[in-house]
Formats: sequence, structure tokens, C-alpha cells
Amino acid sequence: MGLFGTRRPRPSTVRQQEPGERTTLSPEDHQFAVIDVLDAFEVHDGAALAKLTAQERADQLRARQVLEAYLTAVWEAPKQRAVREGHDPDDAHPANDPAFSCVAGLLDLTHALVAQAEQAQDAAGDDTTDDPAPDLLPFDRFEPVPDDV
Repeated sequence: MGLFGTRRPRPSTVRQQEPGERTTLSPEDHQFAVIDVLDAFEVHDGAALAKLTAQERADQLRARQVLEAYLTAVWEAPKQRAVREGHDPDDAHPANDPAFSCVAGLLDLTHALVAQAEQAQDAAGDDTTDDPAPDLLPFDRFEPVPDDV
């Protein structure tokens, strides 16, 4: 059942929608929605990656790793800011802030996309010895978005 194994239970109940109606997710549901999309996309991604050349798969992996590094920097920003301001970084952990559920969901997505690209390289027998690691972005450039934005 996908890269995530079994599905996690949803934190809220889903009501029946009228045709054409769009329901806005609560911040707590963002991560679960991304996981649902990712589970559905996995088969398409794997099939597409299998059709690429070894160089194209390496390019895909690199692009996914760069996005993963960027999102990690966004995720780590509150902890880094807390350290700079002399506070305990655990108190500012983004997992404790529902507003960061969307970032957590995107991180889940990119972790899985990176893993899918690595699995495709392994399955194809690609030589990955020269694949460069992505440059990490400096965390101090990112600031958490204020609550009133």
C-alpha cells in the first residue's frame, strides 16, 4: 500500500459534499491529504521513472533532493530562530504547530518522491556512484510566517 505502508486514521470526519462543492481542509488534515495523493500517484511515478534514461532518472532524483532540502530548511526555521534568540528549540518544534502540517505533508511527499526515484535507479541497475548530493540551503534565510498573515 504505497511507500507509507498502512494508512493513518484521519483526525476529523469527512462529510458528504454537494457536486462541485469545494471543502477547505483544516490545517490538521493537510498532511493526510498529501499522503492520499501520494499513494495514488506512486504507480504513475514508478512507471514514468522506469521509462527514463539513467541520466534522466539521476536528474529527477537531483531535482527531488533539492526540493526536499528546501522544505527541510522551511521546517527547521522555527527551531533555528529559537536557537538564535536563546530559546529552547524543542519549544519551537514545527510538529507542535498545526500551521506547519502543510509543510509536514510536503516533506512526506518529497521524502517519498526521493525514495521512489532511488528505487527506480536501483531497479534499473543505474550506476549512482557519481550522483551529487544536493546543496543545503542556509536555514537562517527562512523565518516562520506570522500567524496574522
